[in-house]
Amino acid sequence: MLLHAQIVKLGFEEDLYVRNSAIHMYSCFVYPGSAWKLFEGFVEEADIVTWNLMIDRCVKNGMVEGALELFDEMRDNDLVSWNTMIGGYASVGMMEKVRELCSIMPKWDVVTWNSMIDKYARDANIALARGFFDSMPKKSLVSWKVMLALYTRGKDYKECCKLFDSMRDDEALGMLQLGGGGGGRE
Repeated sequence: MLLHAQIVKLGFEEDLYVRNSAIHMYSCFVYPGSAWKLFEGFVEEADIVTWNLMIDRCVKNGMVEGALELFDEMRDNDLVSWNTMIGGYASVGMMEKVRELCSIMPKWDVVTWNSMIDKYARDANIALARGFFDSMPKKSLVSWKVMLALYTRGKDYKECCKLFDSMRDDEALGMLQLGGGGGGRE
């Protein structure tokens, strides 16, 4: 609270960047109520960052329905908003809600695809994870890593090797560097 008093004293309480930072600080630590109070004090001036901060904090504090209320109140949802909601529902196992959101999401990005692969991988649902992986228009190193780890955890080394062999050379090199802590060492 001392920091907030300094913000007010110095006249920065109207600065959107400072407000967003204060909301983030309060919600990450022990003052989630203060984050709400600050947010409610300037909802009309709030930008997409502010809304996404509040949605993210609700999700991380297990208040997925509260996050959905905020999501529905937003004027313009962006990919961060959508992915945060999808991740929130997935984290509490509400996969029907995840599918519902995914079906109306205007555009998927690599984070969306990776979230779905990761969720099904965590549930050891190899077929669904692989289905999403195979449907991805463009795979990232994270996509490959999650699938390879899934096959390794399931002790399906043959499929793991087949998948690794199907990678492009630059993807395989990136994966080796990722696994080796940056590569370049002999």
